[in-house]
Amino acid sequence: MVVLGHTHARAAAQLAPGRPIFGVDDAGVGAIAGPVFAAAVLLPAGGSGLADGDAVDSKTLSLKSRREAFERLCATPGFVWATASVHAREVDTLGGHAATAAAMRLAVARLEGRLLRQQAADPSSHAYCLVDGPTLPTGLIGVALPGGDGAELSIAAASIVAVGARDAAMRALARRHPLWQLEQHGGHANAAHMALLREHGPCPEHRLGCFPFARRFARRMSYHPHRATYAHVQKQLGRAADPTHPEPEDDQAEAERLRRYRELLAAAAATVPQDQRVSGRALLGRRARRRRRQSG
Repeated sequence: MVVLGHTHARAAAQLAPGRPIFGVDDAGVGAIAGPVFAAAVLLPAGGSGLADGDAVDSKTLSLKSRREAFERLCATPGFVWATASVHAREVDTLGGHAATAAAMRLAVARLEGRLLRQQAADPSSHAYCLVDGPTLPTGLIGVALPGGDGAELSIAAASIVAVGARDAAMRALARRHPLWQLEQHGGHANAAHMALLREHGPCPEHRLGCFPFARRFARRMSYHPHRATYAHVQKQLGRAADPTHPEPEDDQAEAERLRRYRELLAAAAATVPQDQRVSGRALLGRRARRRRRQSG
Protein backbone atom coordinates (compact mmCIF):
# COMPACT_ATOMS: atom_id res chain seq x y z
CA MET A 1 0.00 0.00 0.00
CA VAL A 2 1.26 3.48 -0.87
CA VAL A 3 1.07 5.95 1.99
CA LEU A 4 0.14 9.46 0.92
CA GLY A 5 1.15 12.56 2.82
CA HIS A 6 1.83 16.29 2.77
CA THR A 7 5.64 16.17 2.86
CA HIS A 8 6.25 18.15 -0.31
CA ALA A 9 3.39 20.56 0.37
CA ARG A 10 4.88 21.41 3.78
CA ALA A 11 8.30 21.93 2.21
CA ALA A 12 6.75 24.11 -0.49
CA ALA A 13 4.97 26.22 2.12
CA GLN A 14 8.36 26.95 3.72
CA LEU A 15 10.02 27.68 0.37
CA ALA A 16 7.18 29.85 -0.92
CA PRO A 17 5.40 31.38 2.08
CA GLY A 18 2.11 33.01 1.27
CA ARG A 19 1.64 31.21 -2.03
CA PRO A 20 -1.25 28.74 -2.58
CA ILE A 21 0.11 25.21 -3.05
CA PHE A 22 -1.49 23.43 -6.02
CA GLY A 23 -1.33 19.75 -6.85
CA VAL A 24 -1.24 19.23 -10.64
CA ASP A 25 -1.63 16.04 -12.68
CA ASP A 26 -2.66 14.92 -16.15
CA ALA A 27 -4.74 12.14 -17.71
CA GLY A 28 -4.91 10.66 -21.18
CA VAL A 29 -1.45 11.42 -22.54
CA GLY A 30 -0.85 7.70 -23.15
CA ALA A 31 -4.15 7.15 -24.97
CA ILE A 32 -4.51 6.94 -28.75
CA ALA A 33 -7.91 8.64 -28.87
CA GLY A 34 -9.59 11.52 -27.10
CA PRO A 35 -8.27 14.63 -25.36
CA VAL A 36 -5.48 15.12 -22.86
CA PHE A 37 -6.74 16.47 -19.54
CA ALA A 38 -5.03 18.16 -16.62
CA ALA A 39 -6.28 19.20 -13.20
CA ALA A 40 -5.01 21.66 -10.60
CA VAL A 41 -6.34 21.40 -7.04
CA LEU A 42 -5.99 23.27 -3.77
CA LEU A 43 -6.58 21.18 -0.66
CA PRO A 44 -8.14 22.79 2.41
CA ALA A 45 -5.91 23.25 5.43
CA GLY A 46 -8.07 21.04 7.63
CA GLY A 47 -8.23 17.89 5.51
CA SER A 48 -8.12 16.49 2.02
CA GLY A 49 -11.05 14.15 1.70
CA LEU A 50 -8.56 11.36 1.03
CA ALA A 51 -7.24 8.98 3.65
CA ASP A 52 -3.47 9.00 4.19
CA GLY A 53 -3.44 5.27 3.53
CA ASP A 54 -5.29 5.44 0.23
CA ALA A 55 -3.45 3.75 -2.63
CA VAL A 56 -3.64 6.33 -5.39
CA ASP A 57 -2.37 6.54 -8.62
CA SER A 58 -6.00 7.09 -9.64
CA LYS A 59 -5.36 5.39 -13.00
CA THR A 60 -5.05 2.08 -11.13
CA LEU A 61 -8.45 2.48 -9.46
CA SER A 62 -11.71 1.14 -10.79
CA LEU A 63 -14.21 3.56 -12.27
CA LYS A 64 -16.42 3.13 -9.19
CA SER A 65 -13.52 3.84 -6.81
CA ARG A 66 -12.52 6.94 -8.76
CA ARG A 67 -16.07 8.28 -8.61
CA GLU A 68 -16.27 7.63 -4.87
CA ALA A 69 -12.93 9.37 -4.28
CA PHE A 70 -14.02 12.32 -6.40
CA GLU A 71 -17.29 12.60 -4.46
CA ARG A 72 -15.34 12.61 -1.17
CA LEU A 73 -13.11 15.38 -2.47
CA CYS A 74 -16.02 17.52 -3.68
CA ALA A 75 -17.78 17.08 -0.33
CA THR A 76 -14.73 18.44 1.51
CA PRO A 77 -15.25 22.09 2.50
CA GLY A 78 -12.62 24.35 0.98
CA PHE A 79 -11.53 21.94 -1.76
CA VAL A 80 -11.05 23.97 -4.98
CA TRP A 81 -10.15 22.61 -8.39
CA ALA A 82 -10.01 23.37 -12.10
CA THR A 83 -9.46 21.30 -15.22
CA ALA A 84 -8.36 21.91 -18.79
CA SER A 85 -8.18 19.76 -21.91
CA VAL A 86 -6.39 19.68 -25.25
CA HIS A 87 -8.29 18.24 -28.23
CA ALA A 88 -6.95 15.15 -30.03
CA ARG A 89 -6.12 17.16 -33.17
CA GLU A 90 -4.00 19.57 -31.16
CA VAL A 91 -2.29 16.67 -29.38
CA ASP A 92 -1.20 15.59 -32.87
CA THR A 93 0.07 19.11 -33.59
CA LEU A 94 1.88 19.72 -30.29
CA GLY A 95 2.90 16.20 -29.33
CA GLY A 96 1.84 14.43 -26.17
CA HIS A 97 4.26 16.05 -23.70
CA ALA A 98 3.72 19.59 -25.00
CA ALA A 99 -0.05 19.05 -24.98
CA THR A 100 0.14 17.88 -21.36
CA ALA A 101 2.17 20.93 -20.39
CA ALA A 102 -0.34 23.19 -22.16
CA ALA A 103 -3.27 21.60 -20.32
CA MET A 104 -1.46 21.93 -16.99
CA ARG A 105 -0.71 25.62 -17.55
CA LEU A 106 -4.33 26.32 -18.46
CA ALA A 107 -5.67 24.36 -15.45
CA VAL A 108 -3.37 26.28 -13.10
CA ALA A 109 -4.38 29.63 -14.65
CA ARG A 110 -8.06 28.73 -14.27
CA LEU A 111 -7.62 27.77 -10.62
CA GLU A 112 -5.70 30.97 -9.91
CA GLY A 113 -8.55 32.90 -11.52
CA ARG A 114 -11.11 31.01 -9.46
CA LEU A 115 -9.30 31.84 -6.23
CA LEU A 116 -9.16 35.50 -7.22
CA ARG A 117 -12.89 35.55 -7.89
CA GLN A 118 -13.44 34.02 -4.46
CA GLN A 119 -11.04 36.59 -2.97
CA ALA A 120 -9.04 33.70 -1.54
CA ALA A 121 -5.65 34.66 -2.99
CA ASP A 122 -3.26 37.58 -3.18
CA PRO A 123 -3.41 38.94 -6.77
CA SER A 124 0.38 39.40 -6.79
CA SER A 125 1.17 35.87 -5.55
CA HIS A 126 1.31 33.06 -8.10
CA ALA A 127 0.66 29.46 -7.10
CA TYR A 128 3.47 27.06 -6.22
CA CYS A 129 2.75 23.85 -8.12
CA LEU A 130 3.53 20.26 -7.16
CA VAL A 131 3.46 18.61 -10.58
CA ASP A 132 3.37 14.87 -11.20
CA GLY A 133 6.05 13.95 -13.72
CA PRO A 134 9.75 14.34 -14.53
CA THR A 135 9.70 17.98 -15.65
CA LEU A 136 8.02 21.20 -14.60
CA PRO A 137 6.09 22.78 -17.50
CA THR A 138 7.47 26.10 -18.69
CA GLY A 139 5.59 29.00 -17.15
CA LEU A 140 4.74 27.28 -13.86
CA ILE A 141 6.42 27.93 -10.52
CA GLY A 142 7.04 24.83 -8.43
CA VAL A 143 8.64 21.42 -8.56
CA ALA A 144 8.20 18.25 -10.63
CA LEU A 145 7.78 15.03 -8.64
CA PRO A 146 8.03 11.75 -10.59
CA GLY A 147 5.50 9.35 -9.11
CA GLY A 148 4.01 12.21 -7.11
CA ASP A 149 0.46 10.93 -7.48
CA GLY A 150 1.44 7.95 -5.31
CA ALA A 151 3.17 9.98 -2.61
CA GLU A 152 1.63 13.45 -2.23
CA LEU A 153 -2.02 14.02 -1.31
CA SER A 154 -2.51 17.15 -3.39
CA ILE A 155 -1.19 15.44 -6.53
CA ALA A 156 -3.26 12.33 -5.80
CA ALA A 157 -6.34 14.55 -5.58
CA ALA A 158 -5.41 16.22 -8.88
CA SER A 159 -5.00 12.78 -10.43
CA ILE A 160 -8.50 11.77 -9.32
CA VAL A 161 -10.01 14.98 -10.69
CA ALA A 162 -8.12 14.79 -14.01
CA VAL A 163 -9.01 11.16 -14.65
CA GLY A 164 -12.60 11.71 -13.53
CA ALA A 165 -13.00 14.69 -15.86
CA ARG A 166 -11.54 12.72 -18.74
CA ASP A 167 -13.81 9.75 -17.97
CA ALA A 168 -16.81 12.07 -18.26
CA ALA A 169 -15.50 13.50 -21.53
CA MET A 170 -14.97 10.03 -22.97
CA ARG A 171 -18.52 9.05 -22.02
CA ALA A 172 -19.80 12.10 -23.89
CA LEU A 173 -17.64 11.24 -26.92
CA ALA A 174 -18.90 7.65 -26.78
CA ARG A 175 -22.45 8.90 -27.26
CA ARG A 176 -21.33 10.70 -30.42
CA HIS A 177 -19.21 7.78 -31.68
CA PRO A 178 -20.87 4.64 -30.23
CA LEU A 179 -19.13 2.10 -32.50
CA TRP A 180 -15.79 2.54 -30.72
CA GLN A 181 -16.97 2.09 -27.09
CA LEU A 182 -14.74 4.93 -25.91
CA GLU A 183 -16.26 4.91 -22.43
CA GLN A 184 -15.00 1.36 -21.84
CA HIS A 185 -11.33 1.57 -22.85
CA GLY A 186 -10.91 5.33 -22.47
CA GLY A 187 -9.11 5.59 -25.79
CA HIS A 188 -6.21 3.40 -24.65
CA ALA A 189 -4.68 0.81 -26.96
CA ASN A 190 -5.97 -2.42 -25.45
CA ALA A 191 -7.06 -5.53 -27.34
CA ALA A 192 -10.76 -4.58 -27.39
CA HIS A 193 -9.96 -1.15 -28.82
CA MET A 194 -7.69 -2.66 -31.48
CA ALA A 195 -10.44 -5.06 -32.55
CA LEU A 196 -12.91 -2.18 -32.93
CA LEU A 197 -10.36 -0.18 -34.89
CA ARG A 198 -9.83 -3.03 -37.36
CA GLU A 199 -13.57 -3.50 -37.73
CA HIS A 200 -14.70 0.11 -38.09
CA GLY A 201 -11.63 2.16 -38.91
CA PRO A 202 -10.92 5.36 -36.95
CA CYS A 203 -13.32 7.87 -35.47
CA PRO A 204 -12.64 11.64 -35.45
CA GLU A 205 -11.16 11.36 -31.94
CA HIS A 206 -8.25 9.09 -32.88
CA ARG A 207 -4.77 10.65 -32.81
CA LEU A 208 -2.71 10.24 -35.97
CA GLY A 209 0.49 10.86 -34.04
CA CYS A 210 -0.04 7.77 -31.87
CA PHE A 211 0.13 4.01 -32.33
CA PRO A 212 -0.99 2.37 -34.57
CA PHE A 213 -1.30 5.34 -36.97
CA ALA A 214 2.20 6.83 -36.77
CA ARG A 215 4.66 5.16 -39.15
CA ARG A 216 7.58 5.69 -36.76
CA PHE A 217 6.40 2.72 -34.73
CA ALA A 218 7.39 0.31 -37.52
CA ARG A 219 10.79 -0.42 -36.00
CA ARG A 220 9.18 -1.78 -32.84
CA MET A 221 6.63 -4.07 -34.43
CA SER A 222 8.46 -7.40 -34.57
CA TYR A 223 7.17 -8.58 -31.20
CA HIS A 224 4.39 -6.09 -30.52
CA PRO A 225 1.14 -7.76 -29.36
CA HIS A 226 -0.88 -5.54 -31.73
CA ARG A 227 1.45 -5.74 -34.75
CA ALA A 228 -1.37 -7.14 -36.93
CA THR A 229 -3.49 -4.07 -36.19
CA TYR A 230 -0.52 -1.81 -36.98
CA ALA A 231 -0.04 -3.48 -40.37
CA HIS A 232 -3.76 -3.25 -41.12
CA VAL A 233 -3.96 0.43 -40.17
CA GLN A 234 -0.84 1.34 -42.16
CA LYS A 235 -2.29 -0.38 -45.23
CA GLN A 236 -5.57 1.50 -44.84
CA LEU A 237 -3.75 4.82 -44.37
CA GLY A 238 -1.80 4.21 -47.58
CA ARG A 239 -5.01 3.56 -49.49
CA ALA A 240 -6.74 6.60 -48.00
CA ALA A 241 -3.84 8.88 -48.87
CA ASP A 242 -3.71 7.63 -52.49
CA PRO A 243 -6.17 9.63 -54.63
CA THR A 244 -5.89 7.02 -57.40
CA HIS A 245 -6.99 4.14 -55.18
CA PRO A 246 -10.33 2.83 -56.50
CA GLU A 247 -13.42 2.89 -54.30
CA PRO A 248 -14.51 -0.57 -53.09
CA GLU A 249 -17.73 -1.25 -54.98
CA ASP A 250 -18.73 -4.66 -53.65
CA ASP A 251 -17.69 -4.29 -49.98
CA GLN A 252 -19.71 -1.67 -48.14
CA ALA A 253 -17.87 -2.16 -44.85
CA GLU A 254 -14.49 -1.66 -46.53
CA ALA A 255 -15.77 1.46 -48.30
CA GLU A 256 -16.97 2.88 -44.98
CA ARG A 257 -13.63 2.18 -43.30
CA LEU A 258 -11.77 3.86 -46.17
CA ARG A 259 -14.05 6.89 -45.91
CA ARG A 260 -13.31 7.23 -42.20
CA TYR A 261 -9.56 7.05 -42.79
CA ARG A 262 -9.84 9.79 -45.41
CA GLU A 263 -11.92 11.93 -43.08
CA LEU A 264 -9.34 11.53 -40.30
CA LEU A 265 -6.50 12.51 -42.63
CA ALA A 266 -8.47 15.54 -43.82
CA ALA A 267 -9.34 16.59 -40.27
CA ALA A 268 -5.72 16.31 -39.17
CA ALA A 269 -4.66 18.54 -42.05
CA ALA A 270 -7.31 21.16 -41.30
CA THR A 271 -7.30 23.86 -38.65
CA VAL A 272 -8.35 22.83 -35.15
CA PRO A 273 -11.84 24.23 -34.44
CA GLN A 274 -11.74 27.61 -32.69
CA ASP A 275 -13.65 26.39 -29.64
CA GLN A 276 -11.17 23.53 -29.16
CA ARG A 277 -7.98 25.51 -29.80
CA VAL A 278 -5.39 26.04 -27.08
CA SER A 279 -3.85 29.31 -28.19
CA GLY A 280 -0.85 31.02 -26.69
CA ARG A 281 -3.20 33.44 -24.94
CA ALA A 282 -5.37 30.70 -23.50
CA LEU A 283 -2.40 28.81 -22.07
CA LEU A 284 -1.79 31.43 -19.43
CA GLY A 285 -5.17 33.13 -19.46
CA ARG A 286 -5.79 36.84 -19.70
CA ARG A 287 -6.17 37.24 -15.95
CA ALA A 288 -2.91 35.41 -15.20
CA ARG A 289 -1.01 37.44 -17.81
CA ARG A 290 -2.38 40.67 -16.35
CA ARG A 291 -1.23 39.66 -12.89
CA ARG A 292 2.23 38.83 -14.21
CA ARG A 293 2.52 42.27 -15.81
CA GLN A 294 1.36 43.99 -12.63
CA SER A 295 3.81 42.04 -10.46
CA GLY A 296 6.62 43.04 -12.71
